[in-house]
Amino acid sequence: MPMLPQNTTLECTGCGSPGDRRAFVGQVLTLLAATAVLPDVLRADTHVATIAGVRRGRDGVVRYPMPAVDGATVDTANEVIIVRSAGKCMAFALSCPHQRALLRLRSGTTAFQCPKHKSEYTLDGTFIRGRATRNLDRLAIRRDGADLLVDIESEFRSDADAAAWTAATVSA
Repeated sequence: MPMLPQNTTLECTGCGSPGDRRAFVGQVLTLLAATAVLPDVLRADTHVATIAGVRRGRDGVVRYPMPAVDGATVDTANEVIIVRSAGKCMAFALSCPHQRALLRLRSGTTAFQCPKHKSEYTLDGTFIRGRATRNLDRLAIRRDGADLLVDIESEFRSDADAAAWTAATVSA
């Protein structure tokens, strides 16, 4: 099969959509969310929702409502996962720390999985198994009344700054 040069985009003759991978993945995730398939991917006792965060200016801070129940909320546009579990809320980058593939929720469990190399993570971002060598990257998070403010430009790696990674939570 011939290889295309890097950064090549293909135009869909039927719909005019760009052919790059990131746009395709975004369209698929949006379609899944629109058809309510995403919430059925986990066990019935785990709440999953999709949401679009509200950006505050150009500082990289995104505002989300406080989740009402334990579970995961996915913002595909900003590539953020908000998790509420055991009285705490955390924010994670939506990509696997191994090679930055977009994570998905593993069917029938309460775990995230990388589709590329099958690395798995618990809902609190702890690495379970696979090729990755660390936990999911947490994002800086703080509470503002009934909202969560997530700085999508500040990632904490558990292997580089374990204290900051552990502290990147807020009470629900």
